[in-house]
Amino acid sequence: MRRNSEEAKNQEALFQWIALQPRLGRFIFHVPNGGYRNKQEACSLKRQGVMPGVADIFVALPNDKYHGLWIEMKSRLGRVTPKQKNFSDNMVQVGYDTIICRSWLSAKSAIETYLSTSKYSEFLRNEHQQVTA
Repeated sequence: MRRNSEEAKNQEALFQWIALQPRLGRFIFHVPNGGYRNKQEACSLKRQGVMPGVADIFVALPNDKYHGLWIEMKSRLGRVTPKQKNFSDNMVQVGYDTIICRSWLSAKSAIETYLSTSKYSEFLRNEHQQVTA
């Protein structure tokens, strides 16, 4: 499935914002699961563990309730596929939060809200503070 231009632009804008955060970028990444692939490459990626439905972005920090946050970016009219819904349901069952965002601003807000209850929120703001478990 070709990645929607609106969706891609929103994700690029989100990662431009993330790049401006002194520490946040170390803990948020995109999972490049989608896009067109030739048959040989698609088969190779499948053997390597690529799984359909995995959300677009992962926030690899726990908060007071969840182990991490999965974000599925969609355009304003984009639909969640059954495999994406199944992935989300599976993640929730094992303690992760998931959300669908239709703009970079909604994703930014979701990340900020999610991290507001994290013991790492102060660490992410303070450049000189050390990580403690």
